[in-house]
Amino acid sequence: MKIQRNLIYILVFCIALSIMIISIVHDSIWFFEIKSWITNEVYRTNLNNLAVQDGVHIQNLIDAFRYIMKREGIFYFDYDIVFGTAIFQLLIPFIAAVPTYRIGESRKSIDHYRICRSGSYSGFLWKQILTEAGRAALSIFAAYLAYYLICLAFENTQGDWIIHELFLDILGNDFYHSHLHLYYLLEGTIRFFLIPFVYAVFAETAALFFNDRKQVILFPFVWFYGITAIAFVLMRIFGTCSLFLYLCPTTIMANGDYENLNSFAMIGVHLVPLLISWFLIRYETRHREIV
Repeated sequence: MKIQRNLIYILVFCIALSIMIISIVHDSIWFFEIKSWITNEVYRTNLNNLAVQDGVHIQNLIDAFRYIMKREGIFYFDYDIVFGTAIFQLLIPFIAAVPTYRIGESRKSIDHYRICRSGSYSGFLWKQILTEAGRAALSIFAAYLAYYLICLAFENTQGDWIIHELFLDILGNDFYHSHLHLYYLLEGTIRFFLIPFVYAVFAETAALFFNDRKQVILFPFVWFYGITAIAFVLMRIFGTCSLFLYLCPTTIMANGDYENLNSFAMIGVHLVPLLISWFLIRYETRHREIV
């Protein structure tokens, strides 16, 4: 029964992990070379000739794969983490839409009777919203942890050209390179648990005020992409100042693109939707009676 109830989040986990793996594979040099060897005859001939010079004779795809992996099979832990998860700065609304849809459907079915039995409309709403948001966030975070372990298993070196800003103003500028694996575990907790959780709670709460299924699903997309678009327009007009960087929801998901960020401010701004959710639920519970 529990597996059936959480089947959608198991699917979210599988999709998220697949996206991470596909993203880094597609971005890898060795994947490009293997694809070129298969599809480009000139490239295949040149690579085969190069292999002969190295004392290797390529007879088939397996030989080509082994040779290419020997030449290009370098796995940078930080590179793989960053570029395997970069697309998720655009996918947060998709994650939030799942629990939001479930909340919307639940309110149309048996929630009225469950609310009556609970005795506390506010308590019932908070439990329902936080539970669904927690499941959604855990499914994404579990996918990140699985991908993190895969990167750790394949790691054979670390890059020195990538650096992220989150936490460095608190933990020190040398923390990133001195504790690289711990850094990405901490950063991943924020990016793949806290942020999905916050926006899921916010979208679920907003769904309380929509009756149309399309509105329920579209709200997290309109909010997330709308605020991002407004922030980028303001940055184009006034320059890339901190205020607008903090306003943009995607900044915390791609903090390596910016410098001199205040970690407390960055995280604090993204907790504002939780505060809005609190006020919305107070409003909802004060204006509806349990009958």
